Amino acid sequence: DRAFLNEITTHILDIEFGKLSKYTGNLTRALKQKELQQETYLRQYEAQKEHIKKTEAYIRKYKAGSRSTMAKSREKQLAKIERLTPPSDAPKPHLAFDYAPIVTTLALETDQLVIGYEKTRPLLAPINLTIRYGEKIAIRGFNGIGKSTLIKTLLGMIPSLEGEFHYPEKTSFNYFSQELDWQNPLQTPLQFMSDRFPKASIKELRQHLSRAGLTAELVQESLKYLSGGEQTKVKLAEMTMKKSNFLILDEPTNHIDQESKENLQETLQAFPGTVLVVSHENGFYEDFVDRVIELSA
Repeated sequence: DRAFLNEITTHILDIEFGKLSKYTGNLTRALKQKELQQETYLRQYEAQKEHIKKTEAYIRKYKAGSRSTMAKSREKQLAKIERLTPPSDAPKPHLAFDYAPIVTTLALETDQLVIGYEKTRPLLAPINLTIRYGEKIAIRGFNGIGKSTLIKTLLGMIPSLEGEFHYPEKTSFNYFSQELDWQNPLQTPLQFMSDRFPKASIKELRQHLSRAGLTAELVQESLKYLSGGEQTKVKLAEMTMKKSNFLILDEPTNHIDQESKENLQETLQAFPGTVLVVSHENGFYEDFVDRVIELSA
């Protein structure tokens, strides 16, 4: 949450290129410092790579000849060089959610909808909500108030306590849940995607995983050993394989990096259908939503 971090931080510790760097100031200042340092680092890395290449060529050429002493000396010098870590080869995220056209004016209507798990203890007052087709809506409220319960009720995953809700025919959902639970956590992302989409080729699945920001190495790693951000990218890649006209995302930014977050913002803004996003992070959704629904007890 960049706004939160900007308010409280005085120093930032950043891990990249195999090194720990310390920046003074809040997150915005740290990112500017990091960008300058990264440019310097990349120039140093390229210069060192070129130096190593020329030195290795010299050693190969003269190691057995009249300049063997000089060649061996350079070989010893080369062995002592502290080699810089190569820049990350992680692909830049480039998400795209496939659209299933639908002709309608309204996307959702609720009539005195009551949600919760016990009839005697509903989580919220009866909900009367109308969402126009193509609207982009953010839902916010404090933890535990019922945001995820509302979404799961609207998706039919749990029953409503009272009231009704209606969607037009041919509504096609694409849902992101905040839980990082896997039926088979020992599967790799590639195996998981292959099971979910058996008709897709391995090349196609790799492309979707790459567009979510996962390297070729990570797609062969077990899901349980991936970070929270990497697991989130697998779930986003799964979403890009489905056609829909109603996106519902429950806290999609909990684990992802800033670059992936910005790409997700752009993707949701460009989606022609309806978007319903639950997020605690105002800065993530405020530039693309049409309105915010505040849940309160």
